[in-house]
Order: sequence, then structure tokens, then C-alpha cells
Amino acid sequence: MQLKVLIISTNAIGDTYLSLSAISYLKLLEIDFSVDVLTTSNSIFLLNSSQINKVILEKRTIFSVFRTLQIIRKQKYDYSFSFFPGIVNSIFLMLSKSVNKGGFINLFKRNEWFDKNQRGFISSKNRIKIINWSKDSNFIFRIKNIIDALFYSNHSLLKYSFPEIPSYKEGDFIVLHPFSMREFKSLSKVQVLSIISYLKKNFFYPIYIIGDNKINVFENEDVSLIPFPEIEQLVKLVNCKLFISVDSFPIHLADAYNTKFIGLFSATTVESALINNKKGIQFESFELQSITSAELIESISEKIYQLKYF
Repeated sequence: MQLKVLIISTNAIGDTYLSLSAISYLKLLEIDFSVDVLTTSNSIFLLNSSQINKVILEKRTIFSVFRTLQIIRKQKYDYSFSFFPGIVNSIFLMLSKSVNKGGFINLFKRNEWFDKNQRGFISSKNRIKIINWSKDSNFIFRIKNIIDALFYSNHSLLKYSFPEIPSYKEGDFIVLHPFSMREFKSLSKVQVLSIISYLKKNFFYPIYIIGDNKINVFENEDVSLIPFPEIEQLVKLVNCKLFISVDSFPIHLADAYNTKFIGLFSATTVESALINNKKGIQFESFELQSITSAELIESISEKIYQLKYF
């Protein structure tokens, strides 16, 4: 009999992307299952996959929460997962009526949940098991810990790569992703301009900047701007001569495909975010914008030399 699985992720795009790693992991268990994903509209572009049975959209309004809750309770899922804490995620997981549940719960707003130690749980056949997760532990292993506790498995787990998207050869260009939805994880315009200047001076490759509408401030800087790339285009872009990114969804994608990237981290730790953690730079300041341009360029230059990228 086919098992029905629900993955709940109404947080940021990066959280939803990391949560999809559960699909790859479940396939290793050789179990017949179908996966539905409960998410918000900003993550829809991730979910056009034959591995996903249905996408349930949550609009983050009181009426929508009740409507969505009715939908998932009627489905009577065999397994429901919420791998990242959040009030809305927690409500759906606890009230899902699933036979087996696993995830990280919080019902109180926190300023930054990722810098706190957390306790997760699994609930299965009237037994409850508590799972501890340290803020310094890798995000991807919270998924493995939850699934292992429910299925008694122990496989290797990697980040999700999109099965319908072809593998791309390394492109002759450099890509920057300078902004996150969180301001303290984003670079300033001055910092980005200093990186562009450094790259143009030392390497003779076209430069692309990706992100949202905020990148339009660089439209006169002799670089190519690509706001809101589709997922297949993004996979192609991270396969480049050098991908430099702040801690946001695209860095996880580059990490999954093991491309030539450098991740810039301040608030979160390299070890918690990356599988290929030697490709990350850890700054001591909580806010990335407090790093001087000189220190930023020096750190990037050292990492390029260390990784032998050029």
C-alpha cells in the first residue's frame, strides 16, 4: 500500500528547498510513497517535479489556515514532517491528524530561531521521542534525524537536486548573489561594488548578479542583471567559474551541485548551512554589512587561492 507523506514548509524559500531533501532520503528506503508539499507561493517555482504528487498553497491568513487545516486533516496522511520551526508550521504539524509526525515545534515568535538550540519530536503509534538539535549542527541532518527515528534507517543524506533538470557544464562566467530577505545577511551596495571591481581587475569573465528587484541598483555597472531566475536557469547559473553568495537559497543549491562557490556567512554558521563547508567564509560579526570592504575582498581572495578556483 502506498504511503501518503506531507512535507510542511511555510517559511523561507531556503527552508522549503532543504525540506525537499526528505524526498531523496525516503527514496533510499525503497518504500512506495507519494509526497504532498504544503508551502507558500514564493516557493512554488521549486516544486514542478514528478516526485511531488500535489502542492497545497497556504496564503498565511487566518481564513486560509483553517481552510488548509481542513484539507490536510481530510487526507489522513501516514507521515507529516515539519523540519523547520515556525508558528504556522507547528500548528499544521500538530493538528494534521497524521498517524506519524516528526518535526521541530515552536508556538512563540522568536527573533532568530537558528541561533538557539532546539528540541524536535517524533510521534508514532502512541510513542513520543524527543530529538535534540544544536544550533551548530548542520541543517540537513535535522531531516535525517527525524526520518531515521520514524523509519529506523541510517542512510547518507544530501541536499536535493532536481531530477528533471539536466546537468550543466561549467559556464565561462562569474555570478554574484548579494542579497537575502534578511537585511543582516545581505551585502551593502558598497561591498558589492568592491567585489565587482576586484573581479574585473583580476579575472576576465562576464559577471552576472542574481536576486530580486534590489539588484537593479547595479544596472550601470557593466554587469548583467537577472532578477528572479527560474529554477532551471538558476541551476545553470550556479555551475559557473565562481559563484559568490550570501546565506540564502541559491548557496544551498550550489552546495547541492558541489559547484565552484564561496559562501559568505555571519549570523548563521558555515557548518550549520553547508555540506561542502570548506567553501564558506565565516565572519565574526552578526551583520554582514558591518564587514569592511577591504576585509571582505581579502577573505574572498584567500578563499579563491585556497580552493584553487583560478
